[in-house]
Amino acid sequence: MVNLLMGDAIVDWRKPQRRLVESPLEVVIVTRFNLYLPPHRTDLSEEERLAWSAHRLELFERYCLRSVRWQSATGFSWLLLCDAEQEAVARQLEVRLEGTSGAHVIRCPRHEEPGRIIRQAVERFVASLPGTDRPLICTVRLDGDDALNRHYLANLNLYARWFFGRRPDRTPVFFSFPFGAQMEDERFRGLCYPHNPFVALVERRAAELLTVFCCNHSHISDKAPVQLIGTRQPMWLQVVHGGNVSNQILEGTVPLSLDATLRKKMFGLMPSRAKPDSATPR
Repeated sequence: MVNLLMGDAIVDWRKPQRRLVESPLEVVIVTRFNLYLPPHRTDLSEEERLAWSAHRLELFERYCLRSVRWQSATGFSWLLLCDAEQEAVARQLEVRLEGTSGAHVIRCPRHEEPGRIIRQAVERFVASLPGTDRPLICTVRLDGDDALNRHYLANLNLYARWFFGRRPDRTPVFFSFPFGAQMEDERFRGLCYPHNPFVALVERRAAELLTVFCCNHSHISDKAPVQLIGTRQPMWLQVVHGGNVSNQILEGTVPLSLDATLRKKMFGLMPSRAKPDSATPR
């Protein structure tokens, strides 16, 4: 079942007549940075794999890292899952993340089932968090070469808290911002894509979790109810480039005119030679 919640970016649901859950979400962004994901890239030599990861680092710093540091929300965590057999890449990633509070690089074994690796990494991290005052665990899917709107997490937190204030027992549930954008060669196109790869899953805190990677993003409605959150700004940016695993400019997109000011305002993007902002998740 798919439902649509309409609003602006940002809509403040914290009005007296609105009933909210008191405890905020425990938000964890999960990025599969360079995990071994069969059948993709299984035919690459180790040298080719390292070259692919190096290119990924450049894209990460240019788009993903800046957008996460640009978030208006605070108090979230960020797990970046890396191939344990590429230790040099993991160390370079840690260097780029210096000063980014809440970010954690996790080395993962290469030849284990990716879904189980991701789930166990999230479960161990959540179990290590102090206190239990945040009963709702929210995992957000974000690829290392893409970007989030500055208010993605703030909107997600507000809408989810409002939703669970009305339906406290409705878990698990996916939340999706259908309106997003794709960028190729510095040209932007807007689209409505409900089952996009930027969805979030909210579930009750437990020893065993589903996580947002419990299924392919195109099949989330088969796994749990989906709440679509309507906004007037694109809440995510998918960067299309030659090193993508599968994405491309989709049918039904429309041109978006985003000048340098809007790119910075929405996604934290700056000229490629500029250094990322020093803002941090926490």
